[in-house]
Amino acid sequence: MRYISTRGEAPRLGFSEAMLVGLARDGGLYTPLKPPLASPAEIRALSGLSYAEAATRLIAPFVDDEIDRAELAALAEWWKKHDAAERYTMIDGERVRRIYTKKWK
Repeated sequence: MRYISTRGEAPRLGFSEAMLVGLARDGGLYTPLKPPLASPAEIRALSGLSYAEAATRLIAPFVDDEIDRAELAALAEWWKKHDAAERYTMIDGERVRRIYTKKWK
């Protein structure tokens, strides 16, 4: 999968490169050139899977073969084990999503 800048003036990068550089040279955000889509059947198939299994299936198309499936599953297991959670807070009446995690060990 290739990632492009939202401003269109930076080089196309693979997943790992895009994650490491963060913002594109032109100040844009990297986004998939062609985002993968999950079919309704693929979404239904997530029901009943463990957190790690579902996360691995959802994330894998974005990383292609840059992260081995077993490593990706291990990362998802770590995320779940260390109680990483998505929470919302209110700022000036707006609901804003924040990610909180316990300290890294």
